[in-house]
Amino acid sequence: MNIHELISSVSDPLPSSELRIRTFNNVTRRLDDIRDSVLWHTKSINKKHFKKVYFKDGTWYAQNNKQTNIVTLDQNNEFSFQIKAYALLKLFSGNVEGGIGLKASTVAGHTLILNTLANFLAKKKFTSFHQFCKSPQIIISNTLNEYLFKELKAQEHLPKREYSTIFDETNSYGLLDKNVCDIFHGQLTAIQDSFHKITKKTLSHPVIPTRILKKIIKRARKKIKAVEDKLDDWVDLNDKLLERLEIRHSYTKTVSDGATIIRNALNNVDTNDDFDSKFDCFKDLKISVLIYILAFTGMRIDEALSCKLGCAFEKDGNFYVQSIMSKTDSSTITLDWVANEDTYNAVKLLERFVLNMRKRGECLLDFYSQTVKEDNLHNIEFGLAEKKLFGVAHSMKSISFSNDGRFASFDDTSGTPHEMLNISIEDCDIEQLERLECNFKNNKGKDRGIAYSVGDKIRISAHMFRHTFAWFIIANRLGELDDIKYQFNHLSTCMSMVYANRGIGSVDEILDLISYHEEILTKKVASEIAQEGVNGTLGGGGGERFNKIASDLIIGITNSDMEDSNRINQIHFKDMNQYVLFLQKNLKNIKGLPHGYCTGGDACKIKNAGLPSGCVYCPSYTVVEKQMVHWRAMKKGASDKLKKYNSMTIEVKQRYELLAINWQDTIDAANQIIKNFDKNNKNNNQEAAVNV
Repeated sequence: MNIHELISSVSDPLPSSELRIRTFNNVTRRLDDIRDSVLWHTKSINKKHFKKVYFKDGTWYAQNNKQTNIVTLDQNNEFSFQIKAYALLKLFSGNVEGGIGLKASTVAGHTLILNTLANFLAKKKFTSFHQFCKSPQIIISNTLNEYLFKELKAQEHLPKREYSTIFDETNSYGLLDKNVCDIFHGQLTAIQDSFHKITKKTLSHPVIPTRILKKIIKRARKKIKAVEDKLDDWVDLNDKLLERLEIRHSYTKTVSDGATIIRNALNNVDTNDDFDSKFDCFKDLKISVLIYILAFTGMRIDEALSCKLGCAFEKDGNFYVQSIMSKTDSSTITLDWVANEDTYNAVKLLERFVLNMRKRGECLLDFYSQTVKEDNLHNIEFGLAEKKLFGVAHSMKSISFSNDGRFASFDDTSGTPHEMLNISIEDCDIEQLERLECNFKNNKGKDRGIAYSVGDKIRISAHMFRHTFAWFIIANRLGELDDIKYQFNHLSTCMSMVYANRGIGSVDEILDLISYHEEILTKKVASEIAQEGVNGTLGGGGGERFNKIASDLIIGITNSDMEDSNRINQIHFKDMNQYVLFLQKNLKNIKGLPHGYCTGGDACKIKNAGLPSGCVYCPSYTVVEKQMVHWRAMKKGASDKLKKYNSMTIEVKQRYELLAINWQDTIDAANQIIKNFDKNNKNNNQEAAVNV
């Protein structure tokens, strides 16, 4: 029975094209024929799962390694039949006849909820969802109330949004009718009003604080460097192992697994040092490279794990890492993600290690195909064919492959993070998270919305790297980054060119995240400028202008779209809040420099902003209090150099005359900025003292 015939057997289309799952009594084919129908043949690296998947199976193993297994009730009853029918329709028809199916991962989440609900109803002596829907109103109400309180514990934390999707007559294909769904949502609303009075807004994934990400990257860099230093020695030893394997195959007759064969050969190769301890640093190579990919490309974890050998390349001076993205129809597309040189080098290092590990598998296939166990042989054949960058399972004395490389997960449920991610929160981290409106441990579950305290361990998920990447792209432009800013230089411009109009969900999401963080940070900068303008402490030509506007609450603007484009119109603000909102809306294309903010955009003529003396009087240049430390440091540095210059002989001075002029310009510019700031700050302090 093919998929189309299966769908027709288990469901009925309504005139509206909506589908309804049939009851046992209304199924048009023999139940045994339906249960024995083949859905697909898996392509799994695990031989046990490399098989036909039947409708009757409790677990529908994914068609390929990029999809999610779907678990349904492994029982011979109507609940099990209904959940399997639900999964079938969702995968191949969506919500309507002939519609577009959903992703396997989405369907897997739905079936887990239905499994739990079915088991709960079975304990109440119900035999199917349809039977439950036909029960008296009072029984339905009491049963759902108990389900919400005792099973889901909704009084402690609200059920995830998938429950709202499933408790819908159309979405559930009539398994849960309108009456049941209305009662469920009514009770859920009452619980929310009674136990969750503060309406919880949707929480995005928090970003990783800059200090912590720098520490993680530093640890990853150290691991990668350790492997780089030892890789040549390891390759030489691995080549000796391969030679030994080739020699030994003629007298290896016992059927065994690849690990045993390799260990026996290795004992004759490395007699001076223990192989594991000698190359212990290799065990964290994959997670270190993964951190680089996630931090500097913005990929999702599944996209990073899809990378193949040869995925990193350079073109026109830019670096890329290519991923393979699965679509809902099981087809795939490739996408070249903009990266930096460090990530490119890290991937190439891992690739060299993997290619040499693969030689072990190739050797076993060439010389030991008759003595390696069948399951092991399938794993090696499939893994070699997949050519995944992260596909080799780490083992110094073996060779095997897996879908994810078998390294530690970021989302560790035991509460003990991987050593590279085991970092405690400090005051500066909390300050940054508060500024970015994401100081919470998790965006779901029991820690949802719970703020961090100093000393807490940071919870790092793989997806947080994606959000942090998006924030860093904007933070770098606004001058929020310091010693790791070079890692993000040119990424934003290059991304705009490469990702423009791709219409790919993952790419659109990362661009949306960048826009989201740009809006938040621009609002923060606007508020900062407005508040310091009230105090009159802003520096620079633009800062002086903002000081006056904040004092008078009047701004003059021109409209280039009007016939008289030079005419100045005045806007009067009734209070500071209105002025701040105006700034937040109109402060676009702001660029952050270590020494100030530039709102000149592409019109800015100063190309060497690292020498900022030319910025001081520019009407587009503003200095806020936190940037004053940079001006003081520049003044001291220039003064020290000028002092040394003045002690030189006339002949030596002639060689450094232009530099001396530049140092003096920097001192004059710094004096102008510092003098105005100190003067206004002093006046504010005197006013505060008088008021007291």
